[in-house]
Amino acid sequence: MGENRIKKFLILPGYIIGLSCLFLITYRTLIAFFSESKAVTIHINNFGEQFIDIIALIIIWSICLGGLFFLFKILKKEKISKTYTDTPQSINKIFKLED
Repeated sequence: MGENRIKKFLILPGYIIGLSCLFLITYRTLIAFFSESKAVTIHINNFGEQFIDIIALIIIWSICLGGLFFLFKILKKEKISKTYTDTPQSINKIFKLED
């Protein structure tokens, strides 16, 4: 039971963080594409935040990789269970041949 909670906890943030990163990269690319200089300058450590950024990156990468690991694990279990449950009975249920 505890393992399922961990999986659910890591998969959803992994997707959210992944989509957020994709949005950020898309946004940055569009800004660079439509700017006159065709570049984006990113300043770090203006306010002493470089250590917070590194810690945040470590946490984000951990969540993303953990979610990806558990997703592959779930998909592997699903594939194995699907192999064993593909029987004529399940096909009859799909096509509503029996109730």
